Amino acid sequence: MHSFVSKATPGLKRSLFSGSSVLWFPTLLLLAGNAWAQDAHYWTWQYGTGANLLSGAVVGSVVDISAAYYNPGALALIDEPNLIQTSKVLELSSLSFEPDLGTDLDLNHLRFDFAPGFVAGIMPFHFLGDDVLAYSIFTRQLFKPSMDEVRSGSLSQIDTTLQGDFFGSVRFTRDLNETWVGLSWSRTPSTKLGIGISQFVAYRSQKGSSRASLQGLSDQGETLFATSEQAFSYWNVRLLWKIGVTFDWLGAGLGLTITTPSVNLFGDGRVLVNESAFAPDSTVFVADYQEGLSSTYRTPLSIALGAAYKRDATTLHFTAEWFKEVDQFSILEPDPFVGQSLGDTLRVDITQALDNVLNFGLGVEHRFKPHLSGYASFRTDFSAMIPDNTSDVSVASWDIYYITTGAAFRIGTADLTLGAAFGWGGNEVQDLNDYLDQGSPFGPETADLKYRTLRFILALAI
Repeated sequence: MHSFVSKATPGLKRSLFSGSSVLWFPTLLLLAGNAWAQDAHYWTWQYGTGANLLSGAVVGSVVDISAAYYNPGALALIDEPNLIQTSKVLELSSLSFEPDLGTDLDLNHLRFDFAPGFVAGIMPFHFLGDDVLAYSIFTRQLFKPSMDEVRSGSLSQIDTTLQGDFFGSVRFTRDLNETWVGLSWSRTPSTKLGIGISQFVAYRSQKGSSRASLQGLSDQGETLFATSEQAFSYWNVRLLWKIGVTFDWLGAGLGLTITTPSVNLFGDGRVLVNESAFAPDSTVFVADYQEGLSSTYRTPLSIALGAAYKRDATTLHFTAEWFKEVDQFSILEPDPFVGQSLGDTLRVDITQALDNVLNFGLGVEHRFKPHLSGYASFRTDFSAMIPDNTSDVSVASWDIYYITTGAAFRIGTADLTLGAAFGWGGNEVQDLNDYLDQGSPFGPETADLKYRTLRFILALAI
């Protein structure tokens, strides 16, 4: 999370921590924000049985009732739709952050937990004739990293002009959860053509905090104390729709979906900032807390095209999806406040802006036996982050790539899917002096960010 506090004119970050002896931890606090948000990605999670193993490259394929999400037009073309489908993904993920700040500080996050699940089913109603109604409930976003480090040592590591001891700690947390609940309708104007629409209610909850503290005592008896805490939280409810068309003929399939931008309904949030520093060359105190703020959240228009081709026992799947950019908007708009020790009018900016993104996925499905199939797939998950937007809640600038493999088979009347996926990504942040708008006692700064994930997939349809 970047620093969300700004002045009407540039330069606040320098004014808050102007002395070199209190610079190190605030610098670390701002820099490490790049390492722990992943809400600027659209293709992180996939849903359903076959769709999960095909990396979601099924917009042009008639696969299963995960079409309620991927392409509702395909629902009415499924020969034997499952009444209920559910999937669970167990994920081992790691996030490492290694800043080159002249110290051996490393921040790492390792997590082993269940990833977002998916539940969908066909409504047991027949008053619409051959039309199909389906429901779906799934987690669209989930990211809960926590990174912390404690360090002690000589004050000369922070300021070469000082001799003595210091103790410091840094901690970063983020909790993002977005759930979609949908109702889908589909019909077949002809035997090979399916059309449909899904309406989703999306509930988004996000909070984040970053804290750093530093205490020191020089050999001359001078004391040093600095703290920095920034936090926000909000929840929001909105509506969106996905319209789909599918054409399936002679083993080939084509699909088109359009996902509308969100329609904001209501929400609530709060923000907190507390910055203080007491040192021989600097004294700063700034604090503010506001709650009961209305929240707004926006998502882009997206268009997806998909195709599938079957030859003998092998089917090739391909999907590409374009996401339109989202102009910068304020998620929360707290009132300006006066910094207690600075006398300047300050504001807390909680905003988001997203660039346009084009993702693609391709998969291969081979049927070995009537009830045994193997899968392999690849997909991209490019970041929509716009660089240099320091008030943005999304700061994951790296692109991620995934490979997936697995098998699907039948046990009695149930279809079972087992698989594994590996994802990787990373980038190097450079020129942090310009990025932070402040000097540094360590010279040019860089940071290596690395993301890795290993997922185990289990899906069941009955």
